Amino acid sequence: MGYDLLMKPENRDVAQKLGVATGLMFTIPILVFYACLNFVFHEKDEPTMWAGGAAVIATNIIVGGYVVSAFSEEDDFDGEIESKDANGPRVGAFKTRTD
Repeated sequence: MGYDLLMKPENRDVAQKLGVATGLMFTIPILVFYACLNFVFHEKDEPTMWAGGAAVIATNIIVGGYVVSAFSEEDDFDGEIESKDANGPRVGAFKTRTD
């Protein structure tokens, strides 16, 4: 079900963006960890702690970039949603029962 939704023509850009973000989330933190462990923080008292922190920061940067790119997409349904009530849906005591 989920894979079929991603392969629809209108969702291919989103699927591609998700695939790239997933690939980056898998590779970049590991590369940053080992690069920082062997080259950047090798003279520190506990280089694994510093390298792990750098990997966490890299992960947060990737997640933040994905969120920003997801929110910057244009909506496909501009103007298609029309509300029956100008103030929004009626809920609670103001809702009209239909049963």
